[in-house]
Amino acid sequence: KYEGVLASSATKTGLDHIRAMGANMIELMPCAEFGNGVTNYEWGYCTAFYFAPEASYARDPLHGSQVFEFKRLVNELHRQGFGVIMDVVYNHVGFPNVFTMIDKKYYFRLGSDYSFQNFSGCGNDVRSEAPMMRRLIVDNMAYWAREFHVDGFRLDLAELVDLETLKQARAAVLKVNPNAIVISEPWSFRGDHKQQLRGTGWAAWNNDFRYAIKDFVRGRADRNQVKKVITGSTEIWTASPLQAVNYVESHDDMALVDELSGRADHDGRNVSEVEAKMNRLCAAVLFTSLGIPMISEGQEFLRSKNGISNSFDQGDKINALRWGERERPLAAATRKFYSDLIKLRLGPAGASFRTAQIPPDYIRWIEPPDARLLGFIINANHQKPGRAFVVLFNAANFDTDFSVPLPAGNWKQICDGSAINPAGIANFTGNQNAPIHVPFGSAVILMENN
Repeated sequence: KYEGVLASSATKTGLDHIRAMGANMIELMPCAEFGNGVTNYEWGYCTAFYFAPEASYARDPLHGSQVFEFKRLVNELHRQGFGVIMDVVYNHVGFPNVFTMIDKKYYFRLGSDYSFQNFSGCGNDVRSEAPMMRRLIVDNMAYWAREFHVDGFRLDLAELVDLETLKQARAAVLKVNPNAIVISEPWSFRGDHKQQLRGTGWAAWNNDFRYAIKDFVRGRADRNQVKKVITGSTEIWTASPLQAVNYVESHDDMALVDELSGRADHDGRNVSEVEAKMNRLCAAVLFTSLGIPMISEGQEFLRSKNGISNSFDQGDKINALRWGERERPLAAATRKFYSDLIKLRLGPAGASFRTAQIPPDYIRWIEPPDARLLGFIINANHQKPGRAFVVLFNAANFDTDFSVPLPAGNWKQICDGSAINPAGIANFTGNQNAPIHVPFGSAVILMENN
């Protein structure tokens, strides 16, 4: 329930957990009224009534409490310091499909035999370019921003929404909230539109990052592609790193710990030390890359979905968060590692990773002969706020020493792949090609010691 989210305060779960992690934005899966099945709610991705908060999440829906309760949820999350992003679904319509009752040919893309096009995989692709459907989408996003004060939107399968509609919707939302963020899920069964988004102000889920980094930690990535996604994908599709929402796990597809599992069935419930190291290496790359980092709740404590690749129809047995799992030794260590990475990134020193533009020579690459090894020096010339850092990744199956051309000055190691200590684990004096030891499957981070 909406109230259930707020009731998690003072329980050390839910909002307490997110606050302790240091996250500053919460993305809610669809909360507009959707078609409810008897045993399967499909995570809400079947919106039927776009201007109404979902009734089943309210305590007294027959009296309309969903409106008040959703407003209270957003307001209270704001009071507690969180921004709120809504996941919205405009690419198809759930049941009951009132638009077919009005004018099927106007509101939907149809084949020559008047059957629905189905690049959404959900049965009926919306004709977003139709003037009144475009108006509905634009007005709807402005409505949620204005009436419920949400701070941004993530559009499900937004490749199916035409670019002009996306541009008008963003403009309408920014009139309400100039600081709002709009995020595309930039694909459908029809294709990918990330290139079209370049320079539009739309951010997008960066699947280039997702695939490259998961391959990298397993020792089989294209290192040149890894370099491109670390620098905000500006060589691939973005005009600014801030268009790239970088991630390695989301609600769809496999949980990260399952995907990294060495078991044939990818059931990651009994995670090994090596698999936990790979998860932490993913996190180290994520939070030292340029762009906007996103994690799926539970990723940080090695949450498994029993190897199921897409659990939208599995219900709470698989999808519920099991908070007791945080206390497993590997899970507790990984959770602290994520939390410390977030604090580093959001602190004054970490401003180096939060830049919207990349000056020349801002990142200097360190590329040993083995393509499973990669490092970089960032902000060595202090072109941007924040400290200078050396970041080293070892995705190989052996320990190694990196030869690092440390810039002059005093440096301290703050991460050894298992833990982070901003006060320093070891100190280094700047000298040419200083050897830095990096354990297998780990990241080492050095920070300029002012």
